[in-house]
Amino acid sequence: MVSDPANYKGLHLAIYREQPGGDSYALVLESVGPLDLWNVRLDLDDVIGPGAYGLDDTHMRREPHADRMELPQVLAGTAHRLRKGTRQSVAGPKVAVTRIYASFSVGTDGEARYGQRVAVEERGLAR
Repeated sequence: MVSDPANYKGLHLAIYREQPGGDSYALVLESVGPLDLWNVRLDLDDVIGPGAYGLDDTHMRREPHADRMELPQVLAGTAHRLRKGTRQSVAGPKVAVTRIYASFSVGTDGEARYGQRVAVEERGLAR
């Protein structure tokens, strides 16, 4: 058991090729830690926003939190496909060094929130 959820490191974000030689990719959130999480929010602006594609978004009009994804529940040991498509549509071309912010609650009431900086990894085939 994790004694302090503020130091939790149980989330991973990965880009996978779905089939050998195919052009279908997936952006997947993996829960590799021991905790069940609720109300998980992922700020994916640095992965799927204009800046991830090398665009200057200084003057682009966008809704607040346009690139935020929310999952009501992420159980320990599960994987969630967040996006699927061509490599270019799944994430920006140089996101392998990017870290996104994920926040979550460890209780169903969603009251206490914790956060983790999650590194984006580009991997081979889906497991």
